[in-house]
Amino acid sequence: AAPATAANARHGWSPRTSRVTRQGQKRGQVGLPHAQKLEPGQKVFDGMQVTTFNVLAPCYRRLKQPSGEVAMESLFPDVYLERQARIVGMLSDVASSVLCLQEFWHASPEISQMYERGLSN
Repeated sequence: AAPATAANARHGWSPRTSRVTRQGQKRGQVGLPHAQKLEPGQKVFDGMQVTTFNVLAPCYRRLKQPSGEVAMESLFPDVYLERQARIVGMLSDVASSVLCLQEFWHASPEISQMYERGLSN
């Protein structure tokens, strides 16, 4: 799992987390250092926490080739599977009631299974 560090922010990894209490108050937090990992059964507050994260689907990510040409990451399974595995590891450490993924790539059964296994708890 990716540790919650400033290195994640350098790579553009900063899930947005909001907490909504029973009274309807909202407290927004940005970045993994604010997310908390909970032990089973542990509660931090009475309410709901929602996290959103843009996983940047491989069909949208452009990779510059040594020749100077640009190719889509979806052409390189070893690259996109490794990157998505790091994202799943990082997201598995976020304690949230709801996790919303943006730009999720449904075309890859491997990625779908990776997210289902890694985030099923």
